[in-house]
Amino acid sequence: MLRLLNFRCSFCSNPLDETQVVVVVAIADGFTRRALSATPMVFLGKVSYSLYLTHAMVIGALVALLPRLGIVDPLAIAAVSLPASMLVSVVFWRIIEVPSMNLSRSLASSGPRDVVR
Repeated sequence: MLRLLNFRCSFCSNPLDETQVVVVVAIADGFTRRALSATPMVFLGKVSYSLYLTHAMVIGALVALLPRLGIVDPLAIAAVSLPASMLVSVVFWRIIEVPSMNLSRSLASSGPRDVVR
């Protein structure tokens, strides 16, 4: 991520190290903390797992479909893929992830005595 900002961490040997730098900066810097606490960023954090699960399928489908529609420019395909991936991930989050988390919480709160054997 920091490479996108044209920043090279001299003591970072892998992306996890760079992520840790972002976390430390977010804790120490008020602007970064406010930026990461903004509503769109918090929502992106909520749907990030759904985005992770669905983005490859969406991009693969668009790479196969868009050239048939005459869209062959890689930048145009990327421009369509980003909002399409976000849309699919939000729908997946709403339909699959949120109900699954709610079910998990309800089963966990019911206690072991209510488990059907």
